[in-house]
Amino acid sequence: KRSAVQSAREGFRELLEQAEESGLLTHATTPSVFLQAHESDQRCSALEPKEREAALEDRLAPLRKAEAERVAAEEEESTAAFRALLEEKQVDATSRWSKFKDLLRDHPTGAAVTAERREVVFRAVVAEKGLLQEGLQREQQQGQHKEEAWRRQKEREARKRKERESEEMERRKAKAARQDAEANYRSLLAEQVKDPEGSWREWRVKLEADPQGRASRGALDDADREALFRNHTQALRERCIMDYKQLLRDRLKGQPPETLSSWDRCKPLLKGERFNRCPKRERERLFLRHTEQRDKKEYLDDDGDVGGE
Repeated sequence: KRSAVQSAREGFRELLEQAEESGLLTHATTPSVFLQAHESDQRCSALEPKEREAALEDRLAPLRKAEAERVAAEEEESTAAFRALLEEKQVDATSRWSKFKDLLRDHPTGAAVTAERREVVFRAVVAEKGLLQEGLQREQQQGQHKEEAWRRQKEREARKRKERESEEMERRKAKAARQDAEANYRSLLAEQVKDPEGSWREWRVKLEADPQGRASRGALDDADREALFRNHTQALRERCIMDYKQLLRDRLKGQPPETLSSWDRCKPLLKGERFNRCPKRERERLFLRHTEQRDKKEYLDDDGDVGGE
């Protein structure tokens, strides 16, 4: 059995590698869509669903991280090139956005920057040019002493501008780190937490013992991890309930009314994996709802037959 499981894992890993090489598996891939598209592939169906999902998430995490880093680097590079383009077009303190908007939009360097970002950078450059022009006039009118004071002011403004840009870059890095930490933590949850009834208090210490450190990444605090845990168990619970409802339809179809009228008589018919995965407090309640809806449907069908006669 261990050999079969290992073979299934290797087969699914091979499927993921081929999909990535062929471009079918990228940072934008949705796990559910990918698994549905390959459900007929023996390498996919041979592996347990939860293990498939965990392996797929492990494969997607570095792809998503690399894409986030690529986008941030491209945005920084395109903004610098756009600033150079504004210098080339001789944008100064008197330049108006309405005059340059179409020209910059149609230029390849301008098209590489979003419309909103183009306007923001343009206005920032105009403001900088305006400050520069004011400074030159002030130099001519006030002499060397005020010129030095103005220079120090410009340096302070430049430092503040650089600080703002640095803060923006740090914010983007923090956002990318958070997304990476969330992806890793979801992967850990998919691997470890299989019981929808598991409690955060019970699982917190176990998850923190992860040898890869996925539960101790600084980008997430305890409240973030707890929220991700609860979302994960809620998704497990919903999946188990859906499976249990299907079990009721499968096993109770065609059963006589005297059997369906008793939970104790029906319970042995439902025993199995789908029954065990369903939360205990939901089993009888969902059974009663199922039989109630079935009785109502039969009543309406019978009433319709009588009306037709």
